[in-house]
Amino acid sequence: MGRQRKELEEADRALEEADSTMLRMQIALIEAREKVGEYEELMNILFGENENAERQGRFTRYFIEDIMAATHSLSYDAIIGEGSYGRVYKGQFHVTPVAIRVLENNCFKDGFQFQREMDRLSSIKHPRLVMLMGACPAPVGGRGGFIVYEHMPRGSLKDRLICEDGTPPLPWFDRLRIAAEVCEGLLFLHTLQPDPIVHHHVKPSNILLDNDLGSKISDFGLLQLLSDPSRVHDSTTDSNVYSFGILVLQLLTEKLANETEVEFIDRVKDALARDDALKHLLDEGGKWPPELARQLATIALDCTVERSLPRAMKSLEKILVDFPKPQPPNSPPQPPEGFCCPISMEVMKNPHIAEDGYSYEFEEIKRWFDNNGTSPMTRVQFEPNQRALIPNRSLRNAIEHWRNQTGFSHPA
Repeated sequence: MGRQRKELEEADRALEEADSTMLRMQIALIEAREKVGEYEELMNILFGENENAERQGRFTRYFIEDIMAATHSLSYDAIIGEGSYGRVYKGQFHVTPVAIRVLENNCFKDGFQFQREMDRLSSIKHPRLVMLMGACPAPVGGRGGFIVYEHMPRGSLKDRLICEDGTPPLPWFDRLRIAAEVCEGLLFLHTLQPDPIVHHHVKPSNILLDNDLGSKISDFGLLQLLSDPSRVHDSTTDSNVYSFGILVLQLLTEKLANETEVEFIDRVKDALARDDALKHLLDEGGKWPPELARQLATIALDCTVERSLPRAMKSLEKILVDFPKPQPPNSPPQPPEGFCCPISMEVMKNPHIAEDGYSYEFEEIKRWFDNNGTSPMTRVQFEPNQRALIPNRSLRNAIEHWRNQTGFSHPA
């Protein structure tokens, strides 16, 4: 009897140990499944295989095969720029030209953070900002990745100021307009809620130009995207305003890197204090009217001291009215770049901003969406919930002001 009891007790202990082992295995299996789920979610974020994430995400995820095909395997002939963030290639997806930046470091390590920041930056649309279209992780074993932007065919403001490739000098009225456009773009970045964006590198090489010499700010938010706190800890919107003042002085003089900024500012101050001395600093190619040059230099110097973009924008708007673009004799007034609808090519009456960041005549873009699911400018696919239109009241007011000044009439 004692022997049977002992055997039963040993059997009970074996069952308890088996149950305990089974429980530990079940817990381990649950934890393993959770880890696999996290891994799969991360991979879906990086490589775009999660259909729900694809629908909710605002930016396009490209595959390395897309990048290689668009740039002819990163051909040397496709290089259009190189900077501190990496080399830039011109590419083409179907019929859409793009600019593809190759990143030196792997910013895709933290996929969740990268997803959030890319969604945020891709959702920021403004006519004075270069549109961020999408991204591609590096191939397995690769160091960095790729970011895709809209392509700006006339290159950088720096290239145009130094007349790269024999291009003609920019006339004063284009430089004045570019100053106002850059100021408008920076004001937009500074007033974003809940978190304003500080550009960190406001300079001619980061101002890109379209076919009509319309200017857009590139690389905004890139430091935040690359998550390098050591390079952004002490930067504020004030630093952007200071840099904008330097950029305006460069538009006046074409001086890009011949002296320190402090020496540059002091020379302009000294020239303004002496009669007719400023004309010796001006870029001859700009053919600046003397009074305009003095006013613009004063605005630029004020930005380096007072750091007020709204005041600079107000002053620039007044100068644009006081010094209108000269018209050839007996020619009808030509609308400024951006006043015409990209679809009809006519001056807009009721401009609205679409999800691609461009402004269109309201009726024209509605008619376009009735027959197309893509952007007229970028050919990026728009889902039905991405076809909202926002009235561009500032552009409409500018068009009306221009019409009143020039006597321009809309066609009936």
